Order: sequence, then C-alpha cells, then structure tokens
Amino acid sequence: MNKKIKFLEPRLENKDDCFSFNQLSGINLTLAPDNTALLVIDVQPEYADPAGKRGTELTHQIAKKIASIVPAFREAGVPVYAFYCAEKKAKSQKNLFYIFEPKTGDLVLKKSCSSAFNKTNLAIILRKNGIQNVLHVGFNRHCCVKETALEAVREQFTAYVLSDLSGNDKQNYATEAGRKREEAAEDRQMRQSGVIFKNSPAVLENLRRVAAITAPVAKRA
Repeated sequence: MNKKIKFLEPRLENKDDCFSFNQLSGINLTLAPDNTALLVIDVQPEYADPAGKRGTELTHQIAKKIASIVPAFREAGVPVYAFYCAEKKAKSQKNLFYIFEPKTGDLVLKKSCSSAFNKTNLAIILRKNGIQNVLHVGFNRHCCVKETALEAVREQFTAYVLSDLSGNDKQNYATEAGRKREEAAEDRQMRQSGVIFKNSPAVLENLRRVAAITAPVAKRA
C-alpha cells in the first residue's frame, strides 16, 4: 500500500534568522558577495566604551561581536566600509575605533552627519563598485545606523540592518521602559520604509552558499 507523503513547512523560531523558503533552498540569490557591502558605523569609544559617558555593557558586547565577525565577512568577499564621526578628518586611526579595527583593504571614511550618505560620495562609490545590497552595523541603531539605512533605501539600494550587530548607547533614553518603547517604534519605522532586519549568522550563511553556487566548476572541484 502506498503511503501518503507529508510535506512539513519548516518552523522558524526567529524570522530575522532565516530568509524566505520561497527562494531557492532558502537562499536569497540576490544577496551575493560581489554585490554586497558592509558598513561599520561609528564603532567608537564615545558611543561604545562603558568607561565613557555614553557606552554601556551592551554596546561593549556588540562592539566585541562586530570585531569578531567582520573578518568572516571579509573572508566571504564582502568589502568593508568603516565610518567614524568627526568634524575633521583623523590623522591617525589610533584610538579612533573601539575594539573593532579596520584592516588593509577596508575603506575608512569620515562622516559629519547622521547619515553616512550625507555630504559624502558613498552612493557614487557603491554604484561604481557594483553594490546593490548594503549591510549596516554599529551605533547608534536609532540615529546614525537608522538614518544611513533609510538613505540607502532612498538611493535605491537594498538596505539591511544586522540586528545582533547594532545597538544604542545610554544617551538616547531616560528610562529602560522608554528605551524599549522607542526602540520598537524606531524599528517599525525602518521596516515600514523598506529596511530589512536580519541577524549576522543568517546573512553570512546566505553569502557563503551563494558564493558556492556561483563559483566556477573548476574552483569548486
């Protein structure tokens, strides 16, 4: 007797951890290393170091995670754009960033406004390099990260905020309850504007799988 085959839908615990299973084997083929850039925004002592006025233990931990996982994005072939906020261009990178350190091949850029697109040639650079997807990490999620992501959408890029690699310092919120309420509202505004939220492991896995699929046969062998 023939048994009826049952097809079960995969159960996702966190929608930020996976891409749509309507795409090929759960892979977003439009998110590839050669058309994606990682923007590391304002990972600086002023915003992330708990020893300062604005940093917290959470910003410290996020900065540590950014520093530990950015090498995996580089290895996957994703270019890294490291932004720091300052009125004048820094003469040295010493003590400019917090825990995270740009490496040879990264592009280090100064910004003086909330959005990294404002008063810079970032959009031109990204288009010149064939970038379509922009990943945003760093601080503050609901100021500079948010404004940069929203501007990326307006510039016709696909904008991602990596939830586990972005956060806020303590200057933005008076109380914990206020922080949670305002963070939910800010995230909702970004989502409604077209910003996509994902966690970094899911994005990295997608990039690696796309690279494996699109690699020349000889290279894969």
